[in-house]
Amino acid sequence: MSIRTSYRLFLSGIAMALLATACSKGKTTEKLRDTERETLTLAMRVNVPAQEPPAATRQMRPEDENRLRTLHLLVFRTDGDGERYAYTARVVDRKESTDGQGIVTLTVNLLRGKAGEKFRLVLLANLDDFTPPAVGTSRDEALREFLVDLPGKWDATAGSGTIPMWGESAALELRDASAQPVDFHTGHSPIRLLRALARVDVGAAFDSAPDSETVNGLADFALTSVAVYRSALRARVVPELSDLEEGIAVRPTLPDGTDLLRPAEEPLIYEMETAADVCLREIYLPEAPAATSADDGVCLVIGGYYGIGNTTEQTFYRVDFLTPKSAAGSQQYLPILRNHRYRINILKVSGPGFGTREEALQTRPTNLETSVNVWDETAVGDVVYDGQYMLGVSHRALTYYREASSQVLTVRTDHPDGWRIQVAEGQEWLSCSPASGAPGRDTEVNCTVAANDTDNERRGAITVTAGHMNWRIEVVQHPYSSLSLALTDASGKEVSQMEFAARNVEAQQFRLTWSPATATVEVHRAGDPFAGEPTADIVGGNGTADFTIDPAELVPDPANPLRTRSETITFVVKGEDGSSVARTLTLSQKEYDALPETAEGISLLDGSGVYLMDGKNASFRIRANTPYRLRMVENAVDETAGGTPGPVIQESIDRRYNGKISGESIAFTPYDDLTNPTRYIGHATFEITSTASPERFAPKRFRILLASGIPQQEANSYLLNPNGKTGILIPVGRANTYSQQEGMGSVLGEETPFGVRMVWNEQPGTGEGSNIRLVKAVGRGKTGYILVLPGTMSGNAVVAATNSNGKILWSWHLWVTTYSPDPGQQWMDRHLGAMANSQEAGNASFGLLYQWGRKDPFPSTSTALYYGDAATEQPFPSDYNKSTTQYTLQQSVENPHVRVQNLSNWLADANNGTAHWYDLWGGEIVSKDAVSASPTRKSVFDPCPAGWKVPSFGDEGWGTGTTLPSSSSHNNYGDYLTGKGGWYPITGQLLGNSHAFGHTDEGYCWTSSVRPTNVSAYYLVIRRGSTHLVSNTAYNRTAGMSVRCVRDK
Repeated sequence: MSIRTSYRLFLSGIAMALLATACSKGKTTEKLRDTERETLTLAMRVNVPAQEPPAATRQMRPEDENRLRTLHLLVFRTDGDGERYAYTARVVDRKESTDGQGIVTLTVNLLRGKAGEKFRLVLLANLDDFTPPAVGTSRDEALREFLVDLPGKWDATAGSGTIPMWGESAALELRDASAQPVDFHTGHSPIRLLRALARVDVGAAFDSAPDSETVNGLADFALTSVAVYRSALRARVVPELSDLEEGIAVRPTLPDGTDLLRPAEEPLIYEMETAADVCLREIYLPEAPAATSADDGVCLVIGGYYGIGNTTEQTFYRVDFLTPKSAAGSQQYLPILRNHRYRINILKVSGPGFGTREEALQTRPTNLETSVNVWDETAVGDVVYDGQYMLGVSHRALTYYREASSQVLTVRTDHPDGWRIQVAEGQEWLSCSPASGAPGRDTEVNCTVAANDTDNERRGAITVTAGHMNWRIEVVQHPYSSLSLALTDASGKEVSQMEFAARNVEAQQFRLTWSPATATVEVHRAGDPFAGEPTADIVGGNGTADFTIDPAELVPDPANPLRTRSETITFVVKGEDGSSVARTLTLSQKEYDALPETAEGISLLDGSGVYLMDGKNASFRIRANTPYRLRMVENAVDETAGGTPGPVIQESIDRRYNGKISGESIAFTPYDDLTNPTRYIGHATFEITSTASPERFAPKRFRILLASGIPQQEANSYLLNPNGKTGILIPVGRANTYSQQEGMGSVLGEETPFGVRMVWNEQPGTGEGSNIRLVKAVGRGKTGYILVLPGTMSGNAVVAATNSNGKILWSWHLWVTTYSPDPGQQWMDRHLGAMANSQEAGNASFGLLYQWGRKDPFPSTSTALYYGDAATEQPFPSDYNKSTTQYTLQQSVENPHVRVQNLSNWLADANNGTAHWYDLWGGEIVSKDAVSASPTRKSVFDPCPAGWKVPSFGDEGWGTGTTLPSSSSHNNYGDYLTGKGGWYPITGQLLGNSHAFGHTDEGYCWTSSVRPTNVSAYYLVIRRGSTHLVSNTAYNRTAGMSVRCVRDK
């Protein structure tokens, strides 16, 4: 459906001006440069229209629109060198009239001028920041600098909002108190002010009077919002005089610069507190140029409830600022002009609009019939005064074409005898009705001309009279036809858009009709081309042409599943007088759908949605470009995991939505299963169906997982039991603990989003058949967690938290094993990461290897690993996980899978300082023959689980002797060390000077202690064939050795 508009230019009664509630105390210290002057006190008259405030109190009131909060009176001296700023005068008093005419008399202090010397007075009202120009600055240069910025909505709050205004006098001599400033245009007192902003009102069924603010409402439509797109970001307070005609703005005066209009992605949205019939005195906009197409000018998107009884499903309609259709059906875009009121009158709503604002913006108006009444609030055209009464008329000239037609004048007077209108004698082709009217109201007069069948131009005149006041209107009728251009469908109904299905596309036809029939029709196509004519200008036609549009099917785009393909075809006909008329046909194909996503934009269709059962509000979103219904069809605990039967989400969900391309937030509340876990894990399944008729997409279902977990202490390694019912929650705030310790501040704020990355795993992928069933980020920021659910297999993995760019913030070792240390044990009975603790277990007792001081492990054999989300194994060691360049601490954090080799120390000391030589694992510097060492602390880089740590060289470790007694069960595969954890296998090491395993006839375990003189660290060694243990040896810290954890006391 097309939008039908009517345009009328109304010019309201008395000149809009100034209601003074406070006057600024300007200074007179900016002296004229040639001599000291006497002070001259002068009275200036300013007109203020008397208006009654509306019933509503939230929005700006008439008195607010006219109120004077501050006033600055700039004085410019005129001479042969032009007009230049002289000083700012002082306003010392004001007095309001009591006769209801709204006249305010300002008393001002000026500097007396010389004989023949003239000055212009410029009034600037309601400026928040005022800096006077430099003395001698030209008028144009000085006034161009007064700007108003509008980063958001204009303050339209009742009682506080005001509007910047401007007015100025004609040049006058300031010789004595008899000088009377008069308006620069009318030549009369009072001086009129123009608001710097335009006002936009939107209502359903305004009263017929063009200046009415009363609405009657529509039975089947209620207004809920108005969105303003591409409005200007700033305004000039003072217009260019060349942009005014008869004192009225006819062209926008625009500030300098190219970034004038607000981006389309940032509309100003005015939401109604409740569905209503009108949005009145809330929208105030700067001047803006007329659009050249549907994509580059100011427009509105109106939201509302369509249909009797509908109070839930919003629909959206676009409204453009357009002139009325001419007799030929042509329209022109309108500029936004200062001091004008744009009244958008919703006359009829014949059907629903679009499901989202974005869709409505991108398409031509449909199903909404409006009239756009434009009212210039400076005056009714212009005003004639006789010293007591006024007469105002909306036009000084009327132009017609060959065809018989009518135009409307608006007349107003306060003369008690009213007004009368007369057509000059001998002009029978011209008539006006009514011929007279009463005072005190605006009256519309229809001025009609008969068809001009001659080859000559007709000229005539109309005179409006009130008392002794006369107003002459020139009339001209051209001998050629006005331009017309129309687009209709096969039924003859006007059409401005055609929408095609994405699949099984059916061709559509339209008819183009234009006048004059012999004119050339320009064709301009823009966008993604649709198959069909026309493709070139239409020359030599007969005024009518039929065309067919037959597009191909829309090719699905995985990167843009809600894709819209569109093209515009603009037809232009130009007249003999240089005028033109244009009509645009918008073609579109849409991939309609409703897509569930996480708040971070990750699709939920693959089952990737995971939520914590913590009793707190949670949400996902659905991006859609069509109305839909969302219904929860499953809400249950997974009983196979041992949970108590019941729901996992507290509320039932069955809702309807209009659809938002940007996404509709769907809120829900999981049950709290953290305090006393009984549910463990469960699922909620949702179904999305199209509510459009016919359906626009096939029904779809998606499933989210809800799980509970046990919050953990900060550590770098966590034990999980395969087949465990409850997962663990790893606090990602550990990344802040490190960054703050290193003086880098916090890397995670309160709401910082983070992701999860599987660095490597000994088992393929994640799932019930792996060691890790699930690993997901839950929550946001420094209080967030990584939820880990164990699978059914044993094995090691490393998981990391990442920032929005994928960079690793911190990583953790996941040790999935049936091993659970006995509370009374002081030593773990196996190496960190080992799956067993006996000779018979072979490699399963080896555990993982560590470079000294690093928190992240490496495999103890050449077994291949699964990196990231890879489905196939990759060998270890390999070029993927090695570096021959020293790392800083930060680099080691960001690259937990990379070994540094061929160096004595992996740490770049110049970047970290000598303190980090010994305390990475909380140890102390000890000498080679030290006999004891103090107990150590657990550091942020300690690789052991919470409650455990790397032992030191001293008494808390294996002792300080040269040799330590072995048990009798020592053999070529290892040794049992009584009281120190049991079985110690011979594991070999990852060589520090190569990317290979070596010394496979020995076993090694790091201590937390380092030597004072070089980059070595102490360790324990078990040698094949030997009957003793050696613990007085230090080794390069790049070597990969085992870790045996001791209880952290």
